[in-house]
Amino acid sequence: MQTTSDIIQQLFSNQPAKSVTKGEVVIEPADELADITYLESGRVIQYRADSRGNKSIVNVYRPGSFFPMGSALNHTPNRFYFAASQDSVVRTAPREEIVSALIAEPAIAMDLLARVYRGIDGLLGRMSLLLSGTARERVMYELMTMADRFGEVADEGIMISVTEDELGQHTGLTRETVSRSLSELARKDILSRSGKGKILLYRRTQ
Repeated sequence: MQTTSDIIQQLFSNQPAKSVTKGEVVIEPADELADITYLESGRVIQYRADSRGNKSIVNVYRPGSFFPMGSALNHTPNRFYFAASQDSVVRTAPREEIVSALIAEPAIAMDLLARVYRGIDGLLGRMSLLLSGTARERVMYELMTMADRFGEVADEGIMISVTEDELGQHTGLTRETVSRSLSELARKDILSRSGKGKILLYRRTQ
């Protein structure tokens, strides 16, 4: 029996695969969006950039995701960059085909709706911390979210691959503030840093 993921993959399977390297932009705000992009492997971030080039990451896509559906469904301009945060493979299909599939296949529509609401929950959590949370709480929230979505199980907990710069882009904090927050969490034996861009969240925090 086919899973929803299998059905979604088949929608894009006849389209050519394109390899994109880490840092390469897949979609820009100015692009005319006639197609929907499917992430076959790797990871893609969605972000805004200010006039100084500082990034604010609002979402991270993992394999099996397709985007940007907000623009596709609402016929609104895309205001975000979508870029590979690691070497990735993507496929694109005409927007009309994917929208028609959502109408014809309720399972796909429900899968997309579930993804949207998971994303909304994450954004609401971020917003509440932006209003009243400390820097350490904001960093910890992002680490817990990353552990849940992308973490690798280790003997003592969950290993996350993320740099201080990336955490800053997720939280809106400077690199220095992120570094101080990580040091505070390490002193409390909540996490440890293991090599460049590796953070181990100890199991008792999960």
